[in-house]
Amino acid sequence: MAPPVWPSEKINYIAEHIKAVNATPREAAEYLCMAIAENKMTLDLMKPLLDCEDGVALRDVLLDVRACGYDNPTGDLPFRTALAEFYTAHLLKGCTEEERGKYRVPPEALMTVSGASAVMDVLLSVLTRPGDHVLIPAPHYAGYIEVVESVRLQTKIMPVHPVPQGGDAPREGSWPDLAANADDWIAPAALEASYARAERRASVLLLTSPTNPTGAVFSKAALQGAVAWARGHGIHTVVDEVYACEVHTPAASRPYLSTRVALDGALGEDVHVLWSVSKTFGVAGWRIGVLMTESARVRGLFGNHAHMCEASRCALAAFRHCIQQPRHGGVAGYLEAHVARLRETYGTVCRALTKHGIPYLPATAGLFVLLDLRAYARTPDEERALYYAFLEQQRVNLTPGFGALGCAPGWFRLCFAYNAPARTVGGVERVAQVLAAFPKTATPPAQAWAQASYHAQDVAQGKADWGRMPWEAIPSKPDLPPVFLDTLRGVAARGGAPKLLDIGCGDGRIGKKVQEMGFEVSGVDINADAVEHARGLGLDARVADCTAGLGGAAGFDAVLCQLVVSIIGPAPNRAALLKSAAAELRPGGLLLLSASGDSGAINEGYAALYAKDRPLTGEDRTYLSRDAEGRVLYTTHHFTREELAALCTAAGLDVVDVVEAQESSSRRPDQAAAFYYVVACRR
Repeated sequence: MAPPVWPSEKINYIAEHIKAVNATPREAAEYLCMAIAENKMTLDLMKPLLDCEDGVALRDVLLDVRACGYDNPTGDLPFRTALAEFYTAHLLKGCTEEERGKYRVPPEALMTVSGASAVMDVLLSVLTRPGDHVLIPAPHYAGYIEVVESVRLQTKIMPVHPVPQGGDAPREGSWPDLAANADDWIAPAALEASYARAERRASVLLLTSPTNPTGAVFSKAALQGAVAWARGHGIHTVVDEVYACEVHTPAASRPYLSTRVALDGALGEDVHVLWSVSKTFGVAGWRIGVLMTESARVRGLFGNHAHMCEASRCALAAFRHCIQQPRHGGVAGYLEAHVARLRETYGTVCRALTKHGIPYLPATAGLFVLLDLRAYARTPDEERALYYAFLEQQRVNLTPGFGALGCAPGWFRLCFAYNAPARTVGGVERVAQVLAAFPKTATPPAQAWAQASYHAQDVAQGKADWGRMPWEAIPSKPDLPPVFLDTLRGVAARGGAPKLLDIGCGDGRIGKKVQEMGFEVSGVDINADAVEHARGLGLDARVADCTAGLGGAAGFDAVLCQLVVSIIGPAPNRAALLKSAAAELRPGGLLLLSASGDSGAINEGYAALYAKDRPLTGEDRTYLSRDAEGRVLYTTHHFTREELAALCTAAGLDVVDVVEAQESSSRRPDQAAAFYYVVACRR
């Protein structure tokens, strides 16, 4: 069956933007653009980078003889040399300082023209011929349509969607779950399905990393797998890394990796990476796009086409001055402040969305967040009506999903870096006003909230929050319950030096107490600071995501897992956690599992939370744990005894004992809560 079709009629949100900013002064002042991913928040941070040494003025830089004359159409050598140093130091993400030399970018591998779109246009003119297909995971950046399907290139986009489990093609008219693992979009099965649908030759695989509009990142294995698949089909891979410096909410379990790093420094003849100054430095008008390629053939052909779209020599001179600025903390200080400002603004906007009950897909990177408004727009016509309701009633411009990005109808991209944070928050309020008066077309599917705003919130943002939380602020119980102590004493009494793994070891306080009972204690936690503190107590601790598997050593006499299962996220994560824990146990080894229990009958506050967040999480007894300002920190699930028993059984564990207790809550010490303490044995 065919996948979803592309929109036959785009909503030209950019044309609406240009019309609005050129209206009367009053109308232009009322207009609020949240549709264009342009960074206007850090221009004040750019000013120090343009400072000059005493006795030198910026005009001297711009009126330098070389800056005002003809030169290499892909950038003069002094600029490309400075750019290579900047690229190596700041754009190679995911490598240590020791590895950076191995991945160093040589000046000859870099070429510049007038913006990222020009890079794409020239590169595709080199790599494709008219009628070719370009495979692009969808949704994607709206501008790809104008470039790839231009009259000049005459190539065609072939969208890539994840292949459902079991390998069947997506049913006609269906849309992928945007909250799913980003790796699914570039999995070989998904690429192969798209390749098979291509009516003509497919010559290029075009990826965006981090992604636009979902703001996700790919794993190293997925990037390597996609490139290997493309090479197996004789296809070039082009990776758009324009948001490489906009990773504002990184997840410890999936750090962002530059393509060069993911491929261990070797792009070869068929992998090409592009970047631009526009997003990171907020100077889209400077029009500087960068291509990195190791292919001498591609560089030669690219240079032949570049003369018609050269970057301005003055712009290159100004940017070279910025990245070589020795004062005010230099470009490194700028980048640090830039990311911090993005992170703060993203958090502010997400809190505003949560306050107004507007569902969204949490992002790891980028200048945007996707709003899930499918409850108001389930068809292209309904999306168009909602788009113009925002624009005409509240003068707010958002990027429509179906009409521009290739999403299912009803998704809208909100770009939060175009305005000051307070103005963007005001824009969220204006969106909420339109929604309050706009008729809902249907009850949103459980997937809309339970998957998009709950699953992705927890996986993409919740884990990142646990990873960034100060170790001393991590909520935890100070002691082990009696049933666990008695069980461990029994294990220790067998003699030898029994081995225990503490999953979610935190700062190591509990692990240290177990160590003093005669155990060899290892610990894992997603929080690097907590792990460092645990190491300081003498524990063998490491950073790890316990839902991704821990190695399956199968050599531990006991595994301790206190409350992690309650805050790990949706049901698949809980099952993965139990399976990871079981895989670490030797046959006959014991799992000591504590979990939050159903507290609705003993605490009206919890009962109210369950009811309030049930529409958001799509699950009974699951709620969103928030900070004092209402920001969602993570999801919490309260179990029944039967649920826990079923989880253990599915993981290959037999329940030995279950103790139910009523105690004070870890985060709310003044409130009663139910807890379960489970002892289970690996079969």
